[in-house]
Amino acid sequence: GAARAARRVLRQRAADAADPRRRQRAVGADRAQPLGQGVGRLRRPATFLREVVARQLHLRRWLERVNTGATLSEALPLALVFSSRTFLNALRQQTARAVKKPIDTLKLTVAWNRALLPKSAAVAVDISGLLCQGVGFDARAGGLLPLTSDAPTLTLIPTASFAWIDKADPEPYPDGLALPLYFSPTREEFICEVRMP
Repeated sequence: GAARAARRVLRQRAADAADPRRRQRAVGADRAQPLGQGVGRLRRPATFLREVVARQLHLRRWLERVNTGATLSEALPLALVFSSRTFLNALRQQTARAVKKPIDTLKLTVAWNRALLPKSAAVAVDISGLLCQGVGFDARAGGLLPLTSDAPTLTLIPTASFAWIDKADPEPYPDGLALPLYFSPTREEFICEVRMP
């Protein structure tokens, strides 16, 4: 089942990474590219190989969790998922099954405190490794913070809980600022909108 499919994907990705011709075909043909977007990654082989290794290690850990029934038991780095939008859509389908509602009656929400999620958030996943560009963030202090002049442009923000909830339910941060979430700092691929406190 799932374990066999994950092993097959791992073998295929390793073969694609080892052979430049196969890697170029895979990058050109696959819309949900596993290692970043565009051919630019291939110009930096060391970066590309680091990403291959990081994803392979992550998939091995994920496979171990699948085999033990604890798939979403710890925070998931969204950058290591092959296709972020596909993952979030699968989460929506799983939630729809759990609450027995059509998927078009659900909306995506994010909370930095799971207790703020409504009861319709039947399936929530903690996402780590998110970066905020141009501002700081502290959920306990009330949200977005200005950066000092010597601060890095990108700041790591705390792990957030992503969940699909009923469209009629209120957002955890109804007065929050809606910010776009992208696959990378280059803003090439929009994933979703995140409401910040």
